[in-house]
Amino acid sequence: MRRRLRSAAIPLHRHSLPQLAIDGVLVALAYWLAYRLRFDRGVPERYAELRDATILPAVVAALVVFALFRMYEKWWRYVGQRDYVGILQAVVVTTLFLPAYVAVFDPVTARSAQGDVTLTIPTGVLAFFGLLLLLLVGG
Repeated sequence: MRRRLRSAAIPLHRHSLPQLAIDGVLVALAYWLAYRLRFDRGVPERYAELRDATILPAVVAALVVFALFRMYEKWWRYVGQRDYVGILQAVVVTTLFLPAYVAVFDPVTARSAQGDVTLTIPTGVLAFFGLLLLLLVGG
């Protein structure tokens, strides 16, 4: 009898690849919509540049966090309360990753009277992103 060894490092299987792709699209959509909802009259140019510079790291980080929280190990046909708690935790970690990424890597700088300063993600965008991500991924 052959045993199937599961890898502890990568909790993925071939059936989770379409789920990864769909989640990547949902994360990108949530991030784009967060900026769109925050700025009613159109996203200012400097924030559009920040959005474009951070959308790929946001998607990659979300997929890594979702995999680490073991969201791709099972079929999502029967979902319980523990699964929703796991989704909530993964969304919170993903949302908190974005300001940390911007603080460490300084993707966009803006000119000011004091010199060049790092442009940070607005708090409203982070709130919308977290709520939209929870709605899209948890729904």
